[in-house]
Amino acid sequence: MNNAHQATEYAPLPNSLSEILKLFKSLPSPETVPSEGRFYGQSIGPAWLIAMGWPLLNFGPLAGWKGKQFYPNGHVMNIVERKGKESEIVHITGTIAAFSRGEGNTIELDYPQRYPTTLEFCNR
Repeated sequence: MNNAHQATEYAPLPNSLSEILKLFKSLPSPETVPSEGRFYGQSIGPAWLIAMGWPLLNFGPLAGWKGKQFYPNGHVMNIVERKGKESEIVHITGTIAAFSRGEGNTIELDYPQRYPTTLEFCNR
């Protein structure tokens, strides 16, 4: 049996802020926080945003950020890679909330008090 990963074709990633907004508005509104799964992040948007975003991330506690690991009951961990090894850091609580900038729901991620903000990941 061949265990090689097969390439999957996806639509081109957005390369402008307006295309990012259009993409997120086209996604279905989340009904629940994922109960399990490892989700890796990827840079999208204009080149200037990508060029600034990843290096700035390396100055904080999330240096080497790769994505998020979701567990049951809204428990979420950030995945970072340091010295070639992945680790899970910064426990976050995920809940479903009304999206503050329009219709639909969002997955709201509440960080511990020592982190500056609550983040919303949504579609609308």
